[in-house]
Amino acid sequence: MKLEYLIHSVIVVVCLGLCPTPNGFGVSPAPDGCYPNFTTAEGCNALNFLTSGAGNTGVGWRSLFSNNAANFNTGIGAGTLLLNTGDSNTAVGAAALLLNTAATQNTAVGTAALLSNDSDSMGLGNNNTAVGGTALQSNIDGSENTAVGVGTGPNIVNGFNNTYIGDFVGTLAPDESSTIRIGDLSNGNGAGSLACFIGGIFNNFQPVGGAVVEVTWTLPPTSLAGMLARAGVTACLANVCLGAHRNLARTRPCPTAKLARLRSWKQGSRSNRNK
Repeated sequence: MKLEYLIHSVIVVVCLGLCPTPNGFGVSPAPDGCYPNFTTAEGCNALNFLTSGAGNTGVGWRSLFSNNAANFNTGIGAGTLLLNTGDSNTAVGAAALLLNTAATQNTAVGTAALLSNDSDSMGLGNNNTAVGGTALQSNIDGSENTAVGVGTGPNIVNGFNNTYIGDFVGTLAPDESSTIRIGDLSNGNGAGSLACFIGGIFNNFQPVGGAVVEVTWTLPPTSLAGMLARAGVTACLANVCLGAHRNLARTRPCPTAKLARLRSWKQGSRSNRNK
């Protein structure tokens, strides 16, 4: 409620400051759709059931149709936020956030973006951002998800804290949580992005939680790295421990026990070749 009062106060001050003098000029003819409580409605049955809600803008066929006491919602496009009764949602594009009811703080930009959000009326699908046609269209109770791209995140239903970037990213992914996907194979095109260039990262190592950024991955057992891994040697981004490889720009000393296992493994391999 404090936020509501603050916004009301700011709007009142701005309105008073901008009120035209008797000889002032405004647009002519005067715009329609200006209603009490800082409300704007334009379109067939837009904000049809509004009662005490303030700061709402509904533009388009049945935009914010069911909104009554909810505040600070913006719906632009046919059917945007049609069933909404929650606060502070923004929908731009036909059918964006169409079925949202009690959930709050969602942003949907694109046709049918976040279409099914909170369609069960549980009020759990909060703080989601979807930019792109049909982005996160299946999400119901998932929260804190960000999806940018056409058709992105189609399988997220209850997952939370995901970040997907790229058209159709997540097409082959499950309903997951706490996952970052940027143009990866989950987009279903068989390749994903083939190169990645991000300014400020290449050759600029960013340790997290200490001096070493560790990366874990599955290696083919027949590769050199795989054999080294089987020998107990770990590989770390920026500080790479790969035994006696001298051509690596940065290395850290391998633990004594791991070096001993590596030497033993090498000696065993040589013995087997000499037999």
